[in-house]
Amino acid sequence: MPGLPASFFLAQKMATRLAQCEILLQTVCGQQANQQRNT
Repeated sequence: MPGLPASFFLAQKMATRLAQCEILLQTVCGQQANQQRNT
């Protein structure tokens, strides 16, 4: 989309990356919590 600053796209990219990292962290943390419960 023309007219939008490049920083907008950069921010959007960063936001998507952050969201993916958050999901990964939640998955890993959830697995660790389950393992701690089992032992």
